[in-house]
Amino acid sequence: LVRQTVRVEVNLQECCLKGRTELEIQQRSDQRQLHLHCRQCDITSCTVNGSYARFEVSDPLAKVVPDDEQMVRDVQNFALSFKSAIEASDAGELRILIDGNLQPMRAEDGEMGHGIWKVVVEYTVSRSQSGVVFAGIDLPGQPPPHCFTDGQWGASHMWFPTVDSLSESCPFELEMTVPSGTKVVCSLPQVSEGRVAKGKRQVTFRSSPGEDIPAKALGFAAGALISIFDPGA
Repeated sequence: LVRQTVRVEVNLQECCLKGRTELEIQQRSDQRQLHLHCRQCDITSCTVNGSYARFEVSDPLAKVVPDDEQMVRDVQNFALSFKSAIEASDAGELRILIDGNLQPMRAEDGEMGHGIWKVVVEYTVSRSQSGVVFAGIDLPGQPPPHCFTDGQWGASHMWFPTVDSLSESCPFELEMTVPSGTKVVCSLPQVSEGRVAKGKRQVTFRSSPGEDIPAKALGFAAGALISIFDPGA
């Protein structure tokens, strides 16, 4: 993974995300398919180098216990089934098929054999069970609607497709569109913000120049938040 940009629009009332992520992936040998970690994201489209690409989604962790429940009647057998599901998902749940006539783009270093696949994935997250948490209700005396990433194992690819591995680090950029008046904080430095449409504002965060981070280091919170200055920071 060379670099990745994640663009997310947050809908606090309907508890959903609408996202688009752009990845630059270095070509390895003569690969004609790409694997990304991606759970609970409903994929709407994938393109590779500007051309629409076929894709398949398979989530082994969606159903750990087999249909024959007699096979899992104790903790030991459940643990074996869970371990098998984790191993099956290691390669990634989203498989993108590259057209045989498509060629990788030349890398910035210009070296032969180091081409780049530019991948764009559009998706939605509407039934989040983990990774990103929606909370609060718009009623007097109750916490207002807000959302935040929970930082659990594998949390990042629960709200955007990526290569979710500690061995894969790259520069990241997160662009968030939220309702006006909504505060956004992120694990990356903020670089800009502004109004993009009536009732909406856009906030952009970007990793520091020369800093590569793993996908699991990316997190955010959005809502009626209050910023408190930390004198020790």
